Amino acid sequence: MIKAYSKTSAALFFGILSFVVAQFFAPLTVFAQTADSLGIGTIKAPPGTAEISAAAQAKGQNIALIYFISNMITLFSVVMGIWVLFNGVLAGYYLLSSSGDASGFEKARTQITQSTIGLLLIVLAYTFTGLVGFIFFGDASIFLDPKI
Repeated sequence: MIKAYSKTSAALFFGILSFVVAQFFAPLTVFAQTADSLGIGTIKAPPGTAEISAAAQAKGQNIALIYFISNMITLFSVVMGIWVLFNGVLAGYYLLSSSGDASGFEKARTQITQSTIGLLLIVLAYTFTGLVGFIFFGDASIFLDPKI
């Protein structure tokens, strides 16, 4: 069976195709401009970043962003761990207080499912940051244990 495509899908296809083809004819070198040539001046660091930069410098690091990401991963893990613990205790309470009622078992099952999802999110956060660190920096522990 032959599908008929609309004019908009054909136009989208040729638009994307022309964009891809145009990339072959684009110049390969990119010339950076200084702030003075753009007329925008210098960019000041936002308030609150001095403390993070000082903490990163105290640990012998040059890039405060990696130190900040490491702290956010730790904070995320702690918050998710508390959430998993709370859901586990709540599931136990629902299970013990159900007295054989099916709705109590259903509530307990929902809480256990949410706890499992929380644990999975914690593991995926570390896995994702390890993969990003390995792909972009060649070191999987650059965000988890930053040493620059």
